[in-house]
Amino acid sequence: MLPLIKAGVKARQGRGTALLTLATRVPAGLLVKMLGVRISVAVTCQRTSECD
Repeated sequence: MLPLIKAGVKARQGRGTALLTLATRVPAGLLVKMLGVRISVAVTCQRTSECD
């Protein structure tokens, strides 16, 4: 088992946080090209990050 998993760190939580942080800084189209996420995911992240 990896040390981070043993410590209780979940990669999915960190990935989501990183995606929301990026969404506040770059356009949705760029998120699609850089990360390979669907456009609907990129747009949703941008809308969610605007509310915070």
